[in-house]
Amino acid sequence: MLRTYLARPITADWIAQVRAAIRAREDYGQIELAADCECSQAAISKVLRSPGTVSKLVEPMSDALGINIPAVTGPVSPEYRQVLEALDALDEDGRAALVAHAQLLLWISDK
Repeated sequence: MLRTYLARPITADWIAQVRAAIRAREDYGQIELAADCECSQAAISKVLRSPGTVSKLVEPMSDALGINIPAVTGPVSPEYRQVLEALDALDEDGRAALVAHAQLLLWISDK
């Protein structure tokens, strides 16, 4: 499941939103969130203790809780932004094709 998600930044604000969303739900905690995200409770706990890092669990956790995904921060080149916009515009098959092409380009550049 996690292969389809991009690594996203874990911010202190996002962690606070996650904790608030969990508290707002009756009979819903990290165990249920882990089940919704198809991962372990330990993985959820680690993400919630790791501000300033990135994780592929940010998107599925955000989706499960109905909260916003943190924005990419820092300077982003126009080319990087174009790639992100292209990824966002594609369906799952298109993303898979784009990733396959990118991997091929990386493989060729390593030669």
